[in-house]
Amino acid sequence: MAESTLTLTFDDIANEVAIMLGMARTRALRSDDEDADVDQCVHDGYMQFLTPPWEDAGLIPRKWTFLRLDTTLTMTADEETSDCPEDFACLLAHTLHYTDSDTGPFHGIKVRSGDEISSYYQEDDDYSDDPAWCVVRPKAFTAATGQRYEVRWYPVTDTAHVVSFPYLAIPAEGSSTNYMQGGALHTQTLVASCRAVAERKFNDEVGKEWIHFLSCLRASHDLDSSNSPTNLGNYRDYGPPDRHGRRSGIVHGNADTTYS
Repeated sequence: MAESTLTLTFDDIANEVAIMLGMARTRALRSDDEDADVDQCVHDGYMQFLTPPWEDAGLIPRKWTFLRLDTTLTMTADEETSDCPEDFACLLAHTLHYTDSDTGPFHGIKVRSGDEISSYYQEDDDYSDDPAWCVVRPKAFTAATGQRYEVRWYPVTDTAHVVSFPYLAIPAEGSSTNYMQGGALHTQTLVASCRAVAERKFNDEVGKEWIHFLSCLRASHDLDSSNSPTNLGNYRDYGPPDRHGRRSGIVHGNADTTYS
């Protein structure tokens, strides 16, 4: 399915910023230095749009729904860790789930602190069973690949499982004719963010472009909120599990909690 014609590409947004700064409308008529300046404004404005200053707009901070993804990873038998997706930013759940068959039931793996998981290994590093706890932790940083994350399980599973969980994704960088994340209905907020950055960088002021960006941000916040549930449904308590990972599975009724 084709993207909406209302959605702007990286170059479209760059041209909007260039016009605001009094530069030529198209890349072909701009110098390399001008293009570099404009592209930096779009880059910084894109990042500002993705992690916006919610409080400055008088809004409750939230994570954009278009950055919330569901994924699976394979927990390999006898392996202590599993790699998260390369675009993993942070976990959006307190429990990861897996099932032993297509018909269920689902089993929960509680997220714990790194110190707690390490203490379990110190107590019994040979213990092998269905996993009951885990911690998401950063891997050693390498400049060639950037920051990556992994999940450390306890106990180490003796059977391979496919685990599912929601996470916040790191968006891809926009360039040239590529679209930026957010879609058509958030395009004007993204443009306003880039123009606000340009205003701050080249006019050395926080003025009308910033005010316009905050106004657009409030509209995008309201729109994005409509994609979230008004409550979280039944709360099933899987724990705390005992030493061998057994859980009660008690349903505590409807959790009438707004999701942001």
